[in-house]
Amino acid sequence: ADLNFANGNYRSALALYVETVSIRTDFFEHPIEQGILPDAYVNRMIRCCSEMGRLLQAVVLSQFCVEPNYAQVFKYLEDRDTCDAADSLYSCIWDMSILEFAMSLHTRRGEVARRR
Repeated sequence: ADLNFANGNYRSALALYVETVSIRTDFFEHPIEQGILPDAYVNRMIRCCSEMGRLLQAVVLSQFCVEPNYAQVFKYLEDRDTCDAADSLYSCIWDMSILEFAMSLHTRRGEVARRR
């Protein structure tokens, strides 16, 4: 995974990072703990998503960091040029700071349907 990441093969790198986590958690039967998924790997997964234009997926992944980079997360939320199914991923956000920012952002934009 690290070799693919270093060579800019972000899609392959992300697939291998997810595969590694799935194996280490017995296919997500056990909780994802810091030892299983260190911040360095989470940050690489976030970078893979952002490079591929999957910004809301990067937001969801950022919640696995011990200290999320809120400035980066809010920037991703503000960007309207995303290639993922953004509306379907809001249910995967549990961090209250991110949820409050997203709600405020959609209110300012007049996007009533997304606020719900």
